[in-house]
Amino acid sequence: MYYRRAMNMQPMSFWQLFLNNPEWALVIVGILTMFFIGWQALETRRAAEASKQSIGVMERQTRAAEDAAHAAKVSADALIASERAWVMGELSPRVRKVGQWWYREDNVALTEEEVLAGKYLSYRLMIVNMGRTPAQIFSYEMRSGSLQVGTEFSVDKLSTMTVHNVNFFLGSDKPQTLREFTIDDVFEKSDGTTNGTETGAIFVRIRYADVVSQGRAQDIRETSFMYYYRAAAHSLDRISAENRYT
Repeated sequence: MYYRRAMNMQPMSFWQLFLNNPEWALVIVGILTMFFIGWQALETRRAAEASKQSIGVMERQTRAAEDAAHAAKVSADALIASERAWVMGELSPRVRKVGQWWYREDNVALTEEEVLAGKYLSYRLMIVNMGRTPAQIFSYEMRSGSLQVGTEFSVDKLSTMTVHNVNFFLGSDKPQTLREFTIDDVFEKSDGTTNGTETGAIFVRIRYADVVSQGRAQDIRETSFMYYYRAAAHSLDRISAENRYT
C-alpha cells in the first residue's frame, strides 16, 4: 500500500515549493528590497553629481560675471581718471629780489616804506586745473604756525587756521588766485603782532569736485601741500613729501 501511494506522488512544482515554504518569500522580498535600495542609492548619487556639476557651472558663471563687472569698473575708473579735473596749487611770490632791491611783478621797485612794512614777502595762493574737464571749487583752508625744535610735527599743531568757502568752476588749464598775503599776515598773532618766528610752516588744503563725478559728496576731492618758512633767508620752500592728491 505504501509503495503504491509513493508511486502515485508527483514531483512538486516551483510554485508549490514556494507556497509550502513561506521563508523563501522573505528571501526574495529581501533580495528585491536590496536591489531597489541599491538602485535608489545609485540614482541619488547620479542626481547629486549632476547637482554638483550644475553648482560648479553656476559658480563659474558667477565668477565670470564678477570678473566682467570688475573689468567694467576698472575701465570706467580709468576713463574718469583720464577725463577728471586735477587741481594743483602753489604759493607764488609776488616780489623778486635783484641785487639789493626788491621788485614787484610789474618791475617797479618797492619803496623803503614798503620794505619795512614787509611787502617784500608778498605771496599769492594760486590753483590751476590740470585735468581735461572743469573743477568745482568748494573751499580752501590755510594753516600756519611756528615750528618748535625737538617736537614732532603735525598739521593740527599749527596755531592759525582759516577756512574760506567758495563756489566756482575752474576750467581746464586755467589758473586762479585765491588769496594774496604777506608772511606777516599768516604768522600774525591775535593781538596784531607777529610771533617773530625763525622757522614756520604754511599748510594749504583745497576741496573740489570734478564734473565727471557730478559733485557728489562722496566724490569730493582734496589737494593739499605745505611750505617751510625760513626767516633768515626770507624764503618759502615747498615740502614735496607733504603733497597729497585724491
